[in-house]
Amino acid sequence: MNNLLHIKQTTLCLFLLAAVMQHCIAAPHAHEEEGQPSFCHSQNINSIPDCGKTPTAAFDKRGILWIVYVDGKHIKLVSSTDLAESYTEALTINPQPEIIYADGENRPKIAFGLKNEIYISWVKKTEGRFSGDIRFSRSLDNGKTFSKPATVNDDGLLTSHRFDTLAVSPEGKIHLTWLDKRDLVLARKAGKEYIGAALYHAVSIDNGLTFSKNKKIADNSCECCRISIKFNPQGEAIALWRHVFKDMTRDHAIVNLDNTEENITRVTFDNWQIEACPHHGPSMAIGAKDERHLAWFTGIPERGGLFYGRFNQNTKKLEKQFNIDSSATASRPQIFSHNDLILFAWKVIEQEKTKLQLKISNDNGNNWSETITLASTEAASDHPLLLSHNNEFFISWWTEAEGFQLIPVVEKIKIEEFSLLPFNKKSLFEIEKRHENTNFLLVLWSLDCPPCLKEFKLLSSLVKQKNSPRIVLVSTDSVEFVPEIKSRLIEYNLQQEENWYFNDVPELLRSKIDKNWFGELPRTYFYNKNTVRLAHSGPLNQSLLEKWLNK
Repeated sequence: MNNLLHIKQTTLCLFLLAAVMQHCIAAPHAHEEEGQPSFCHSQNINSIPDCGKTPTAAFDKRGILWIVYVDGKHIKLVSSTDLAESYTEALTINPQPEIIYADGENRPKIAFGLKNEIYISWVKKTEGRFSGDIRFSRSLDNGKTFSKPATVNDDGLLTSHRFDTLAVSPEGKIHLTWLDKRDLVLARKAGKEYIGAALYHAVSIDNGLTFSKNKKIADNSCECCRISIKFNPQGEAIALWRHVFKDMTRDHAIVNLDNTEENITRVTFDNWQIEACPHHGPSMAIGAKDERHLAWFTGIPERGGLFYGRFNQNTKKLEKQFNIDSSATASRPQIFSHNDLILFAWKVIEQEKTKLQLKISNDNGNNWSETITLASTEAASDHPLLLSHNNEFFISWWTEAEGFQLIPVVEKIKIEEFSLLPFNKKSLFEIEKRHENTNFLLVLWSLDCPPCLKEFKLLSSLVKQKNSPRIVLVSTDSVEFVPEIKSRLIEYNLQQEENWYFNDVPELLRSKIDKNWFGELPRTYFYNKNTVRLAHSGPLNQSLLEKWLNK
């Protein structure tokens, strides 16, 4: 239950400063426990990643899904060719057991080279509190064999080298970046003060055979938050992290790792002044025009929560900023961009359930959809991770009860590509006016009406026929059910029809439609060219439909 404890502690961080301080001290101890047993999905032990910790998934260039995870004192790797329905036998990356950090912010990573070389990094626990080494292994034969794990940090000190990020550039250059406390050690020996940690970086240009000398990118990074690395249109590595600015202000900074002559740029200005550990790093995606889409968390009491921002690299300013979720339990944001499509995923605790949430923007972050709930659990859960292959988009999510899940979001994206109209007291007149002198069906339905789905099957085949009447569908469900309404319409290929939802008192709207209608569903009205209206309760059938159309 350490992950659940971690979530609850992080929740208190948002608005109670004392609780944040307590979390800073207490949370890392959960990471220090040696020999913790692996969690295993009790209902399906055949699903290998269910039995590991912090599984991280990624697609290679062929569309094969690879999942790296921690199993006791070993890094394990499996692959799947059927979107996580089944897996290959697990490979062990480190034959010699070692204590491995396995929490959401500090988890094993996987990336691929230009010829599908497999690269894996993780953090090995070393002696001392919160200390660790950055470890790396590679496979050049499609996962058949892996190299002996190597330590990438080159200082030889027993101190903290943790929260690594692994990324491969479009040219095949391997970037490893992590939070490092070697400079804190040196400062203390010299009797000097040092705030936070430092951001360090190493590069390999020979497919992971060797790495460059470690290079310090920045002093005074926040010491307990993940780093995000993405590549700009020129293929340069851009890093985003939480930084400690003047007066213990914990905001975010960005830098070009391939061109460190560029200044470190502050990109958020929440001015969260606190000497504590948020344990909550940012996420970034970079668009085709080098716009930086940012997702982050801030704990300012008066305006805390999760935020989206679009940073303009030319003006060095946030063009857009949007509060995604202001609730105290919202956490772990992930962001992904593809052309003008932006996906923002996170999780939130509501009524003792952890919900996996999604918002979608189809216009490069200018406007955002309603919140879509993709999944929920009452058990402990890991961070959600966004991944894609061939313009298909997924979220991976591990929970203690459900195990590893690969959740497709393509249907949710389709949902946002069409709109529903609000049906009010004047809407029937608008519909009748719009379709006068034509044959059309007005169909009333709802989500909790099984017979409505029976009628949907008939309508789904009807819309494919030539010269079929126009169909106007009105859901008697209210606005909060719009995402579910859209999902059901997509399921039956009815999203291209004219669609409405009830946006006023249901009884009032029913009387406006038909004073002789008692509210039973489905309820269908046929309008012919002569403005004659015929009514039917219950699912339509083919014979009745033909009878109407021949009138």
